[in-house]
Amino acid sequence: MILIRNNYLLLLIFLLGLALRIYNLGAESVWYDEAISIAVAKLGLIDQISWNFVQNDNNPPLYYQFLHFWVWIFGDSEFATRLPSALFGSFSIIAIYMVGKLVFNKKAGLIAALILATSIFHIKYSQEARAYSLLAFLTLVSFYYYLKIISSERRPYFWGYLISSILMIYSHYYGFLILAAQNIFFFGNYLKTHNVGALSLRKWFTSQIILGVLYLPGFVLFAKHTVAIQGGFWLPEPTLKALTTTFIIYSGSTVLCLVLVISSLLSFLILKPLNSKLAKGLSFKEPPLSGSNRLYLLLLWLFIPILLPFILSQFSTPILLYRYIIGASLAFYLLAAIGICLTGRRAVMIIMSFLILALSYVNLEEYYNMVDKYQWRETISYIEDNASIGDYVAVYPIFEIESARYYKDRDDLHYYSLNDELISITDIGNKNLWLVLADHARTKRKAIEDAMLQRYDLVDQKKYKLLNLYKYQKKKVQ
Repeated sequence: MILIRNNYLLLLIFLLGLALRIYNLGAESVWYDEAISIAVAKLGLIDQISWNFVQNDNNPPLYYQFLHFWVWIFGDSEFATRLPSALFGSFSIIAIYMVGKLVFNKKAGLIAALILATSIFHIKYSQEARAYSLLAFLTLVSFYYYLKIISSERRPYFWGYLISSILMIYSHYYGFLILAAQNIFFFGNYLKTHNVGALSLRKWFTSQIILGVLYLPGFVLFAKHTVAIQGGFWLPEPTLKALTTTFIIYSGSTVLCLVLVISSLLSFLILKPLNSKLAKGLSFKEPPLSGSNRLYLLLLWLFIPILLPFILSQFSTPILLYRYIIGASLAFYLLAAIGICLTGRRAVMIIMSFLILALSYVNLEEYYNMVDKYQWRETISYIEDNASIGDYVAVYPIFEIESARYYKDRDDLHYYSLNDELISITDIGNKNLWLVLADHARTKRKAIEDAMLQRYDLVDQKKYKLLNLYKYQKKKVQ
């Protein structure tokens, strides 16, 4: 009871964030990436690793293996498969509070927790059966223990850092960008002062060597997927405008982005000057870092995961994608929270908190009232409710067959994927051919429609969110 009484605000923020992540969790259809997650989760653990070697999925196996056991226990419904992401996203609220409390103070931790709890960006990826919210949670835990091993030589902190960090890089390859930020911070400080608190050069080298050894199996997959990406990836080359867009996406709207950016800039007034009166709320005992060093750490955490992929994308295959660099958004929220604590006045922090809540509410109201994902459930349901025995169901592009299979219920229909040349079309006789054409193939939509009309008569056509449904019959002989 004492623990709850002393942390009631954190508890309220956590419950708010949990409710926002659970609300409408199973309302929308599973889309392609989620269908892949579920299909792979149903494989055996050894089969998952084999699948990872064969397919160019560009994800390490940890999330799939976790989901394997989850699906085995709780089933594979939309709600059940997305629930782990919602829980990881909710636990991140507590984790960012703990990091904020270490970096600045309890008030900054609470405000950062509020920003994260109501972040439409994080809520969205807490409602997907993918590894992004797990990556965000492990990023926070890794940084928490990173700060702890700087301030203390206690062995549990060292093992906490190792465990959270190895899980982080096994959950997503972009976890390496977080390790890069941590290494740059350590060596930058060590070369300058030969003192990074309780973290010695030998201890840090030991931790990184252990991580490297533990990740040896993962490096094989990493190398394989890296080579595959060089052969071509679907992302466009990022521009400087994309960097600005990143912060708007992290915020959820342009107005809220402006609020958070201004607040982040104000944090420079607190953390940069060592003797600033504005830094009166900052404890220099744990971790033993100056205000400027804490600012330096947060800036590295924010910009390294963004800038490294951006720079690499200019010289090689584009690899910058907002959801991949979800970990950087957490540093952005922490900087904004510290800036909001600028005056130390309770009234200012309350007003800013309500402003964040109000702006987030506007974003969330729109999010919950719109259909965002491909409507596979509705499309396949319509087909199976109206199809005759033995009808054919074709899906384009070829990889979208996984989404259709997730909702497939009837065994008397023939499901197959359609390639660009349409050569997988068979003689359907007097049966109907249902074609589902996904919108991300819209550049080829007209060509496919024309090609189909040369072979079949169009009987019916329907439009769903990001999906086009056509019903064809074999052309009648004139």
